[in-house]
Amino acid sequence: MTDGLDRDEHGDLSHAARQLRRLAHRIVWLNPLLRYAGFEPKAAGVRALLPCVDRFVPVHNLASLADLSAALRRPSLA
Repeated sequence: MTDGLDRDEHGDLSHAARQLRRLAHRIVWLNPLLRYAGFEPKAAGVRALLPCVDRFVPVHNLASLADLSAALRRPSLA
């Protein structure tokens, strides 16, 4: 769970994300910023992590946490 606003100045985050991608069955990113309709992946951290993520899910309140299990059961997010 992260907002992805990291800078990834030295590529460490990109490297770690690729390594995790090789080791993990599935990567689910819980991001509180997805609650905003106008969210765009502009920050370097978001751009570094997003290619390695299987699910990009908003989590910012109790209702979004309740929706999490349903989102994980779907083959893909709508």
